[in-house]
Amino acid sequence: MDRPKNYEHQIEEGQRPKFDIDEIKLIFNYNWDADGRQHMIGNIENENWRIFQRLMTEIKKDFPDLYHNPPTKEELENIVTKLQALYADEPENLKILNESNSSETSQQIKYHLGIKREDKIYQLYYLVSCLKKGKIDEEDPINDIKTVLDSKKLLVLGDDNGSLSEMLRFYGADAYGIEYDELAVLIAHSGILSRDGKPQTQLLSGNIGDLSLEQSELIEKLQKLGPFDTIMSHAVFNTGSGIEDAIHFIDDPQEMIDMLWKNINDLLDEDGIQLHTNVDMPEAFSFKYDETIKRNHAVMIPKEKN
Repeated sequence: MDRPKNYEHQIEEGQRPKFDIDEIKLIFNYNWDADGRQHMIGNIENENWRIFQRLMTEIKKDFPDLYHNPPTKEELENIVTKLQALYADEPENLKILNESNSSETSQQIKYHLGIKREDKIYQLYYLVSCLKKGKIDEEDPINDIKTVLDSKKLLVLGDDNGSLSEMLRFYGADAYGIEYDELAVLIAHSGILSRDGKPQTQLLSGNIGDLSLEQSELIEKLQKLGPFDTIMSHAVFNTGSGIEDAIHFIDDPQEMIDMLWKNINDLLDEDGIQLHTNVDMPEAFSFKYDETIKRNHAVMIPKEKN
């Protein structure tokens, strides 16, 4: 397919990021186990990896349930029962819970319990570094991220059960998320898996594909919440995603992707940026981002000035 029209021209020098994402790249080594499976491990000699590990250690103090032990069958059943009781007077939401049998709902909840906060810290690391335009303070990373995130308005595309926007809010940002999985949104709004048990209503129900329309209910909501300092995603523009299906199987994918980038760009503040990590679909971006995507599987895009 052709590349997005809106991003084909060169960015003016004044619009370029002040630093390259290579400066904060996390370097991994690869090991193979006895069964021939490949595992990524951090290169502990690398400064960025040390900063990331320090950040993870400190965040675990604020989020002691950073990793959930595998829930028992009884624990899963209790959570399903609590959700059904919570939404008992809301027919539409109860229907979402009951459309799947209890076993399928339990598996979904088990998935959301198992979402690794380490992935969220990875995204937090890249976000704060990009906003700071430099490395996070290794000696006092928490104070650094609070300073950088203070009052920043952020939008997470594909925010599962709101766990990343919750973490960003905890550290001072005005963060919101979008998630198409209705069950994930119900879990977030129930507060049942959140750090302090509070409903995570900053998570909006919506499909990122709605951002590729000229106008939609989701766009209207975001226009009222914005403009945003950063709009970010992780593992959204990659193989197996709904975006990939849309690009490769709709009649006019270029029109769809052009409108998506236009709308995302319009939601940014004047000095805002997009940050997309775990990217392996360079065809969704302009040619000029091919090299950074190839090197980092990540891309930072400044607001395109009108």
